[in-house]
Amino acid sequence: MMAANEQSDTRTPLIVAQNLTKSYGNTPVLHDFSLDVMQGEVVVLIGPSGSGKTTFIRTLNGLETVDTGRIVVNGTVLADNAVAGNKPHKPHHRTLQHVRRDVGMVFQQFNLFPHMSALENVMEAPVRVRKTPREVAKKRALELLDRMGLADRADHRPHELSGGQQQRVAISRALAMDPSAILFDEVTSALDPELVGEVLRAMRELAADGMTMIVVTHEMQFARQVADRVVMMAGGRLVEEGTPQQIFSSPKDPRTANFVRSIVSPDPVEGLERAQGS
Repeated sequence: MMAANEQSDTRTPLIVAQNLTKSYGNTPVLHDFSLDVMQGEVVVLIGPSGSGKTTFIRTLNGLETVDTGRIVVNGTVLADNAVAGNKPHKPHHRTLQHVRRDVGMVFQQFNLFPHMSALENVMEAPVRVRKTPREVAKKRALELLDRMGLADRADHRPHELSGGQQQRVAISRALAMDPSAILFDEVTSALDPELVGEVLRAMRELAADGMTMIVVTHEMQFARQVADRVVMMAGGRLVEEGTPQQIFSSPKDPRTANFVRSIVSPDPVEGLERAQGS
């Protein structure tokens, strides 16, 4: 697959997924699924629940193994068509460590350490994993929290923060590892509606800065405005892909058209800005 811009045929993809299959027991969740993502590209995955979106992005940092197929992340081979004894071939732990340092992930649930402050949550991985000196990690963490509008919440623990603030801490934590790409898995689905906009706005700023992003979301307005490419999934298959204009205005597959019609999503960022008088 190629990105929907003119340079896509001359660049090396940052993420390569080829012919992935994955089943849970007798239940298939990915069927011969392929997708390449270019450096700096924002790819939004849409589709009904159970279509394989979350499973797919979890395979990209080794949280899920594939049964067959090839995955290459920033030059590191994570999977390579291998099935050992009819069981999924698990990557070596050093390969997993390398990929997880390079590819951040932000989840539906915030997964922050409850006993740590926001600052400590953001510092933890660089200090523990990258062996970054604490003072260097602290300075970087404070910069990231400030970027997310959380400078005055650095000393607060998760239970003292709103859901939107916790999710922005989680994004800061992913950025603290200086990743090549970030995977977002329905990061607004656990938030109250009034908090969704602040998280999407932070993601829009990351996209504008050139961060490579794969985003699973039902926020269609976000997909329209931010995505370079929208990928429709259904039944573990890639149904259709194209620019937001193509997917939302003139989808070719009836499954895409039906799904898009079924989702009516106002823009939470615009609603937030109107409420704030900005």
